Parts: sequence; structure tokens; C-alpha cells
Amino acid sequence: MKKHFSSNVWPLAVLSAFACGSAGLENLSAAELAPIVTQIQVSEVEGSSGNANNLNRYAHVLVGTPNMSVGGNRADWSILQNGNELYTDDYLAFAFTADGFRTHTFNNSDYGIAAVYYNASGNKNKWWASSVRASDKDEEVPNNTNIFLLPQSSPLEKGMVLTAEQAAAQLKSFFAEGNFTPMDGVLLASPAITQTAGEKASFKYNPDYVITSTKDNANGTFRLEAVTNSGAGASGNYYTMNHVFIPHGTAGTVTGGVNFINADSAYRAATYGGSGYTIDVLGTGQYKLTLDGYTPADGILMINGTHQGSSGDNVFSQSVSEDGKSFIIYSNDMQSGRVYTETSDRQHGAFNFAFIEYGATLEAPEKGFYRPGFDPGGRDVAGANLKLSNSSVPLDFESSADYFWVSSHNNADYYLISNGNGLNAGNAIVTPSQNDYRIIPQSVWNGTASTLYMSTVDQNGKEKDTSISVGYFSNSSDLWENGYLNASGALTKRTSGYDASVTVLGTGLRNLKIEGVDANTDGILLTIGRDNNNNHLISAAPQEDGSWNLSTFKAIDGTAVDKALDFVYLPYGGGDGGENGGWISGWVDSEDGSTRSSFGYFDMEKIDVGVFELTLGEGLTADDGYLLLGLAGDETGANSQGILSYEATEDGTFLINVFSAMADSTLTDQDFMFAFFANDGSFQTQVPEPASVVLLLLGACGLWVLRKKK
Repeated sequence: MKKHFSSNVWPLAVLSAFACGSAGLENLSAAELAPIVTQIQVSEVEGSSGNANNLNRYAHVLVGTPNMSVGGNRADWSILQNGNELYTDDYLAFAFTADGFRTHTFNNSDYGIAAVYYNASGNKNKWWASSVRASDKDEEVPNNTNIFLLPQSSPLEKGMVLTAEQAAAQLKSFFAEGNFTPMDGVLLASPAITQTAGEKASFKYNPDYVITSTKDNANGTFRLEAVTNSGAGASGNYYTMNHVFIPHGTAGTVTGGVNFINADSAYRAATYGGSGYTIDVLGTGQYKLTLDGYTPADGILMINGTHQGSSGDNVFSQSVSEDGKSFIIYSNDMQSGRVYTETSDRQHGAFNFAFIEYGATLEAPEKGFYRPGFDPGGRDVAGANLKLSNSSVPLDFESSADYFWVSSHNNADYYLISNGNGLNAGNAIVTPSQNDYRIIPQSVWNGTASTLYMSTVDQNGKEKDTSISVGYFSNSSDLWENGYLNASGALTKRTSGYDASVTVLGTGLRNLKIEGVDANTDGILLTIGRDNNNNHLISAAPQEDGSWNLSTFKAIDGTAVDKALDFVYLPYGGGDGGENGGWISGWVDSEDGSTRSSFGYFDMEKIDVGVFELTLGEGLTADDGYLLLGLAGDETGANSQGILSYEATEDGTFLINVFSAMADSTLTDQDFMFAFFANDGSFQTQVPEPASVVLLLLGACGLWVLRKKK
């Protein structure tokens, strides 16, 4: 449970300023200013009449930061603390729509959007906030509004009244420093303009646009866009914003993002980034956000839409669940000049969010972490087990990371997403996890988009549902090396930082040499066909010179074919010499179940022809992760031909089968490679030197063999 700040608990320096009146506040140095986190709650005074724009017709209650009030008119507010105006020299201001007595009445497009602006007050510029109809900037709508003012002295990365292009460029420079990436936090962006002379004052009254803030990992920044009620993106000097990057793990916050994908005719929430929250889909454009250790009474929620595969021209509002424990979030399609209806204008929309606790100090970590314990840009490999029982219960998905899952499925095609998007920045390796079918896994590039489908094909060339395990390896990691070979054998390196070459030796046979790597001793190479509805397989046979011969063949008869493939090289010890451990992995000699090279604590026992049992060490069982398999070659360098699969046993071991790549598909002995990945992303212990050590541990668990790469 997180510690909560009550509204009457505040830093001593600020309380002292309150006691001293306005002079005390102005005497505070910028370094002593605390963040202002407050919500303006609006209601109409009973029996009031006259000018609807008169501030006195409405009651304004401000919760959160003490001694806050507003001036101005009904929904065009100067923001005051202890009666004092707040200035741009001291604060960066943000405003986001909350719940309100006119937000959800569904009449005449009267749901509102919030923004901030500043204008001159003497020789300073003071902050104001506004709430206007999304369909009509000329009419203010007095909605409950969340206000956040960040001290300009805060070390958080921020920008004031910038265009989308300026903000993106500034953030790119910030991320280039290397402590954070766009994946390490969320970007809050609020419409923000000046009301002074010049082109930015061209709005007749208030800003009438919202900001989308989408991660742009390829360019190391965020893509920001101002979206108007015409549904089109707007850019240029008229559409400016304030923004702040809040890293995951910042004290007093819960941060995250969510996309909504149609999975088996039902929309599911794909969360990514941050921790300590859950998202439930209640209906089209209506979601429940529940925070660990917080309720809506403890702070404010700020939301930006994103272009994460969903509509990006939506306006978001919120209310509190009936039990008071969760936020109900509404996503509405922005419309211009027509009646808004709940049934027509509710629309699924992706977003990121930041909940900020009342009294939060906003102390951020010095370095980023995508979410506690995970780093998909570096040490983490995301993976999953999919268990298919029958066609009426198509998916039982167990993922190692909540940012990685299957979004939809048809007969033997599984659409995987990571971080709310298709797998456009890595390779996927798939292994069948049912021994009763002869399944050929494929990893499919869907047209020009880098979305991957997992395709299983039986020996008659038909797709076949089966259970599978899958691992997704980011292109940005330095712990493995990814690559792609097209049908002609041309190499495209996915990860950077390694040198490799490919030589075509004949039909379906290419030689891959990775500089500085000995295929016989340094690690394993996992491969997969890059084609849909095809039944070709690949084996990677280590050669005497330390390279691999990659043989591509038809599973039905072993005929060599030229087909595209992906590969992932997994070094023993996790790519850093074993300093922090590695994955349990090895190259298995099918003659007796011994390993030609390996890493980690495990025991591989040959049970029968083509049948092997893998028992994990270090207290691990099959329930603790997922297994990936790949064909290899024997000590002569000859390539294996076979069909691999496995099943988890009741004892927590893996029963691995190797079938012949022929029509009869009988069990056969063929060398193979394997790697086990723990669901929690942990590495296993490095085996100590000397390399020839074999440690026999006798105990209640029986005989254990400690293996080390040769």
C-alpha cells in the first residue's frame, strides 16, 4: 500500500509561505516550490440566474493542494494559490478534462476539453485554464477539470508552448542522453497557447484541440499531434502545447499506456509500460482503470490519446466508479457541430495516462526502467505459452510480460503484439508444445507491415491449431543477435553491433559466419521459416570453422528449398560473458542425450529413439517459463532433418520429441538446440570454472548434473 498524502499535509516551506500571506509565497525560491495537484469541481448555484458567464453562478470547490481557488468566469479560470496568481516563471501548467455536470449529458456536443494559456499580468505572464465544448471553441463548458502545475525548477524533462515539431525535437535530444528512452515513461501534453499579441492569439476564445502523444521508438522520441474536432491532425504555430515526460517509477505516480485490440470478436486491453494498475473493457469506448493502493479520491488522472493502432482523434473524460475505487474512462469521437450521442460517438481509443497523488513530490529515478523488473530494449526477452484445448476454447495465453500477448487468432494464425503494437522491432521464434501433432511453425511478415503471425501447418499443407511457445527478441538488445535471410540468401541484420556474412552453397543451403563467434562452443542459433502456409524447416549445423550451415528443406519429404528465414543467436552467458548469468541452453547430441556445448544447471536424459526429457536445475520447473527448440547438426557438420515439439509433464519437466521429416513422420534421433527462458526475466547462474567440472549433487531430488559449455 502506498503512503497517501492528505490535503492538510504539505511541505513545511510551503506551509510557512501560506502563514506569511502573498509575500511569503513570492519569497519562496523556485527550488522550494512544490507541484500543484488539484481538481476543480464545478456545480451550478441553486436558483442562480442572469449572465451565464458570471463566475458567481457556479460553485467551485478545489481539492488536493491546499488554499487553491479560481477567478475569471464560468469555465475560463485564473488559477490562484492563497489568493496569488501563478506565473510562467515559476510553473508549467497542464489541464485535463475530468468528470463534470455537463460532461456526460449527451446533449448537443456539450462534452468538454481542457487547455491552459497565459497572458500578461504586469511584467509577468500568469496561467489560466479553460474548459470548452469540443465541438465549439466559442462556448465554455464548466466541467470538472484536473489541474497540474509543475515547478519550472523540476528536473523532469518539459517544454512550454511548443509546436508538435519543436516538442518532438526537444525530446529526441533529451532521450539521446541515454538515461531514458520513450519506453521508460509517459508524455503528458496539454494544449497551451499565449493570449498576447501575435499569431498564437488567433483563437477567438480558447484552444479547441486535444494532444495525442505516441511513442516513436524508431526515432527515439514521441510523435505529438494536435487534433481538432474535424478529425484531422493540425500542425503549425497555432497549435502549441506544454509537455512533461514522467518516468515510470516517479514517486507519487502511477503511469502506463493501453491499446485496445479486437481479440476473437471481443476487445481486450493491451497494457504497456508502468505497473500497479489494471484496465478492464466495459464497453465500446468505456474502460475501468483500477490502481494498486490508490483510489480516485487520492489524486488526479491525466490522459492523452495515442495513435497505437486505434483512432487518434478522440477526447477522453472520466468519472468515478460506483464503489469509489476505480476510474471510469470514456473515449469519445470528436465531432463538430452536431448532437453527440453515446451510442454513435463512443469509440475505442488508445491512450497513455498519469495518475498523480495529491501531495506528490514527483521525485523521478535517475535512469529509466520500462517497468519494474523488465527492460525489453535490453535484457528482457518476452515470451509466452499458448495452450489450445479445442476450437471452442482457442486461447489460454500465459505471457512472461504484460506488454506481450496474442491479440487475435484464427485457425492456426496468432497475431502477437508487443507494447500495444505489432512486432515491428524484433524476431519471433516459435516451438510447438504438443507432441501429438507434427507441426511446422512459421513466422510471417504480414505484407509491408512488420506484424507477425504464428502459422502451424500439418503435413498435408493445412493449417492446424496447436499449443505453442513463442519468444520475442527485440532488435535493440545487445544480448543476442537477430537477422533475416531472404529466399536468395541476402542477409539483413536486425540488431546492430555485430559483423556477419552469408555464403550461398546451393539450393536451400547457406553458410552463416558471425565474426568472433564459434558456433561449436559459444552459443546456439535458433531459426524459423518466414512464410505463411508453408511447411519448410531450417537446421543450423555448426561447422569446424565456427560458422553454421543453414539447411532449408520441406518437412514433407526433406527436399531442399530456397525460402526466407529469421535467426536469433543466443550466446551462452547472456552476451556479457556470463557476468550476470544466462539462459539454460545447449546443443544436444541425440545419440545419448549429452550436450556438445551448453550453459546452466539442467539434466537432459534420452528416454528412447527421438524422445528426450529435460529437467531444469536451480529449483525451476516447466511452469516457470517457456522452452524454444531448433534443429542443429552432428559432430561432422551434417545438418539435421526433423520436426521438433515438446510437452510439459506433470512432474514439471519437458518431454521433447523429434520426428522424421518424411511422410511417415516416425520418431528419429536428430541433434537439436534448446533454450529455456524464465517468466520473470531472470538469468540463471553461471557455472564456475574449470569448464570440465561435473558436479554431482545427491539429495532428495536425485542426481543432478552441472553442465558448462565446452
